[in-house]
Amino acid sequence: MEYYENSDCYHFSDYFALQNGYLFCENVDVKSIKAFMEESDFETKSPVFVYSKNQIISNIESYKETLKSINREACLNYAMKANMNPAVLELMRDRGCSVTLVSGFELRLALRLGFEPSRIVLNGNGKQGWEIELAVERGCLLNIDGWFNLQQTIAACRRLKKVARVLLRINPNIDAKVHKYNTTGTSGSKFGIEMFQMSHVVEALRHEPLVHVVGVHSHLGSTITDIDVFRKSAKAMMKEFSSLKASGFQHMKYINLGGGLGIDYTRHASRTMKASLKTTADFQKPIGERNATPRGIVDAIHQELAPEVSLILEPGRSLIGDAAVLLTRVLGVKHGAEKSYIVVDGSMTEVIRPALYGAYHHIELVEPTSQIISNGCPEQGVKNGVFENEHTENRVTNSHFEQQVQNDNTENRFQTVNSDNGVRYGHLEHGFQIADAQNVQNCQQFDNSPVNVQERRVYEVVGPVCESGDFLGHDRLLATPHEGCHLAVFDVGAYCTSMSSNYNMRPRPAELLVDGSKVRVIRQPDSFETMLQCFNC
Repeated sequence: MEYYENSDCYHFSDYFALQNGYLFCENVDVKSIKAFMEESDFETKSPVFVYSKNQIISNIESYKETLKSINREACLNYAMKANMNPAVLELMRDRGCSVTLVSGFELRLALRLGFEPSRIVLNGNGKQGWEIELAVERGCLLNIDGWFNLQQTIAACRRLKKVARVLLRINPNIDAKVHKYNTTGTSGSKFGIEMFQMSHVVEALRHEPLVHVVGVHSHLGSTITDIDVFRKSAKAMMKEFSSLKASGFQHMKYINLGGGLGIDYTRHASRTMKASLKTTADFQKPIGERNATPRGIVDAIHQELAPEVSLILEPGRSLIGDAAVLLTRVLGVKHGAEKSYIVVDGSMTEVIRPALYGAYHHIELVEPTSQIISNGCPEQGVKNGVFENEHTENRVTNSHFEQQVQNDNTENRFQTVNSDNGVRYGHLEHGFQIADAQNVQNCQQFDNSPVNVQERRVYEVVGPVCESGDFLGHDRLLATPHEGCHLAVFDVGAYCTSMSSNYNMRPRPAELLVDGSKVRVIRQPDSFETMLQCFNC
């Protein structure tokens, strides 16, 4: 058995923090969001994605400020495939970002939302004819991915009698040192023009007046934490840029560098790991020490590029990944002979990354547990209401929790909440429990004040989907949650909602955006009827 010291305040980031055992997103207690969902008219109450608007803004500004400091023409491009919620896209647009797209519908959405067409990049190794024509018609940049894509683009330009501005996506055979499914820039990848093919492509372009080569592009993969691979990519692309310009391609202007800068998914992992595992190197070394920061990536690239080059930077998930949690409800707890399980209503249909890549997402209770072990429990590993094999559980008492239970009976309304410094933790206003801004500001990551100690055991955190691969976390050291308790799955802003599905006929959940003490729905959850709208039944 291990114990978890639940300090008065712990910061997961600038905008997600535990206060007295309760998780706050900005100034909003996520338990209040749970209460709102329960009383809403939505057919699907849980799980729910909760975003921090100010975390997204902070991520954007980190890059924008760094790019301003290098005295170079540069554009920050957001990869829409990471998360295509229009509310997220509007935040990117309003702060000067453009977008990199991989489908025609993404392009249509970008145009509808008012992104400047000349700064949009249409990428993809398998573009359809209509997608290319739309990009050419609207004056977007296109990445040429290979020989047949070049022929498609030439044909589209001739049909439209319009010039296309293109970048050549070159595969530089640089290992990004990430999961093989996330690697895009090595030999054998389906993406890009390999070096031995370049002369053939370049020769064809010399004789095509309707296709103007304006730059080169390289994308190495996703979840990258080794800054040196960005430097190598910039150096390789600078060489190709100079060669093309010297050989007569006078429209050369851009170097477009992609590869998602990884976020440190494991930065809080030691909180829910067994003590025997807490020396694991990946969980001990903060991402900042590897220079995998906006400053690190921009500096590495900038020093390799000539002054006249205009940089298009695509930093991937680092703009959105850490800005959301999945709030998921505990359905029950199972104790087997070999493993114990926390079964929640969230699953691989909302967060597929663990099942797809073996990826880690941090998981924590969003509230203190009130679990009581009842006598005569039929589960294996339990006898007379007591867990064997040193898994004894105690009831956790907490006056704040008892007060919160009473607050849950307060009528909840989904309204804008304006906080002031007179509002304290534990008070409910207009249906949302909100925090004193000064309390949040003064909250330190590790507080020396008295702590509550809860007994914990190792759990598999799994969903209800009919697949053995449906899990959200392995071997997590957590306090036993009560039925109806909620857990937060962290860092789900990127490649979660955009990769979600209706498998097992599960509805996609609601998405909520928190801005200080204000909360709004930015995606309604699926209902039974909306899921059937495209069928004739």
